[in-house]
Amino acid sequence: SRTQLDDANSILEEQEEALAAQAQQLKQQLVDLEARQADVERLEKELSEKTTLLREANQGVSELNLQLAAEMEKSGNMAERTANLETALQGSLQRVSELDEALIRWQELAEESNSQIELLEADHSKLQMELSQYLPTLTETQAQRDQLQAELDTATAGLESAQSELNRLQHAEAELLTLRSVHEQVVDELEQLRLTMRQQPQELVTLRAALSESSAQIKALEAELLEAQDKAQHFHERLLWAEATRQNTSSELEEIQKIVRQREERIAALEAERDKIREAAESWKENVGRSLQRLSVAEAEVQSLREKRTADREIVARQREREEELKLNRSLLEAKEEEISRYAADLAAQGQKLANLHTNLVEREMAYEELRQAHEKVTGELGRVKQAAGERIKQLNAELSKNRQQLKEIAAWMERRRRQE
Repeated sequence: SRTQLDDANSILEEQEEALAAQAQQLKQQLVDLEARQADVERLEKELSEKTTLLREANQGVSELNLQLAAEMEKSGNMAERTANLETALQGSLQRVSELDEALIRWQELAEESNSQIELLEADHSKLQMELSQYLPTLTETQAQRDQLQAELDTATAGLESAQSELNRLQHAEAELLTLRSVHEQVVDELEQLRLTMRQQPQELVTLRAALSESSAQIKALEAELLEAQDKAQHFHERLLWAEATRQNTSSELEEIQKIVRQREERIAALEAERDKIREAAESWKENVGRSLQRLSVAEAEVQSLREKRTADREIVARQREREEELKLNRSLLEAKEEEISRYAADLAAQGQKLANLHTNLVEREMAYEELRQAHEKVTGELGRVKQAAGERIKQLNAELSKNRQQLKEIAAWMERRRRQE
């Protein structure tokens, strides 16, 4: 039984070390997941900054559009402002490209987080399997303890029987002392009667027979006393062995209860880590919502830019109408014909630039539409990942609660057994 308890203790220690290693791996994975979450927050911050820059660029475009309209009305120099407008638009396109790269990195981080969740699920399944392997060992250990308890009860009963036998032998020893006293009296009487032996030969023979019988009874009682003492010593040794076995069993039971308490503490730590993962997922969900809101604001700003582009087209159309009007009034403005010709050439060049700008804007709108569709796809994927992660976390929570309840029941059962002892 002692060897079996040692084997069970060794198995428990190995499982304890394995659980400790797996807990360390879970902690490392949680650290990695928190690092991924920090990267996501950093990317969201960069996205916010780039959205702010895009808004500022759009405001700059609006200001440039206003300046362009004012300059066209005043017939001023529009070439430089148009170049500035093109530069601002190029900067906006560059920022859109950076946003695209940020979204790609965001998607990669989402995939890595999903992989981390799958690893955590696999580790949890492994822990659950090891727990199911540990429970039969604990049951076997409890059966061994019950067997040792039965042996202890048997030894206790034997000790009580030995005590009764010892009491009986003590009573026999008292009788033996009495017989010895009687024997001594008989010897004294025999010595006294030796003087009168010649006169009473028949009585002498009788006394000798009684003396022999008394000696035989004394020897028999002495042999019985020695046998009883041997039995008492044997039962006393069995009692000492049973008491030592009971103490070892109690010590091993306390060690098993300590291991169970440590397992409960580790399960509580895993539940705390699970709560942290769930909080991180909720925070991730909020961050994604804020990113979607920023994207909506960016779409609204792009729509505003489209409206301004339409206004620019109307300005170009009105400018062309003015060219026609200038041609009709050329006869009245012969003195300023040269100046008007230069003005018309400038307007024609500006119109070409505006046409090129319009073409670029159309291309950028198409690129932005593709970016928006890609972002919607990524958002959908993130939503599905979040939903799957939430369901899996709930499932893990239920399984952990079930395992914890089983450990509590085992600990309560062991506590009741300890109190019964």
